[in-house]
Amino acid sequence: MDYIFLLIIIKSIRNFFRKDTNIDQYFFGITSDNLPIEDKINETRESYDLISWFSNYFKNDFKNDKKIIAHDNKNLNKRIVGDTEISFLEEPWYYINGPIKLFFFCIVGFLISITSLFLIFFNKWSAACLLSEILKAISVIFSNTNKISNKYLFHFSETIYRPLWTYILENNKVDIICYFYSAFDHPTNKKTNEIGHTYEYGNMSWSKIFVWDEIQKNKISKYVRDDITNIEIKSKNPNVTCFL
Repeated sequence: MDYIFLLIIIKSIRNFFRKDTNIDQYFFGITSDNLPIEDKINETRESYDLISWFSNYFKNDFKNDKKIIAHDNKNLNKRIVGDTEISFLEEPWYYINGPIKLFFFCIVGFLISITSLFLIFFNKWSAACLLSEILKAISVIFSNTNKISNKYLFHFSETIYRPLWTYILENNKVDIICYFYSAFDHPTNKKTNEIGHTYEYGNMSWSKIFVWDEIQKNKISKYVRDDITNIEIKSKNPNVTCFL
């Protein structure tokens, strides 16, 4: 049985007692370089970092005077900069809403785990390979929406598929955003001026994609599948010259 199944149960029980928090934004895969500067001497100094950029871009979406930003990096200490609190919080699949929903999750999760194991003997591996993602998605269905974020942000540092649970949250009016960490320069075929990246961008299904500039936007738009009609590609402010 997948270890994530037990982790979801244990951590969800622990989080029953965690106070509801209005999390404004949640970042996956960030480092200390992505955090705002802590400058006690010169508090007027601007910080051109990842979190500051997105906080400024979505400034009208903050519901309270105090901004709550979370991430999945346990190695980063809690940081308070001005009216923004930045800290580690566990991922959204660890917040099943109460004992009754946890009980249903245990039943469903157990049945899916046994079924995926059974299917292996019939040379059907897909369910077993996706078991962790399936369990996370089911957990999110039973999650306490008061303890998860209003926005989840992923950086496209490597070619990955969207997690299954993001589709669930997106249907519940949670923003799911994929952003490019920087501009890029791929080698071009000098004879045709063609850069073939269908393998990399052809299956992108993120409904919101943030890119560095119009050039990058045009390149990626070229490879997005035709059947994905609700994709929204935004260019970042060209005046932001440093995006760490």
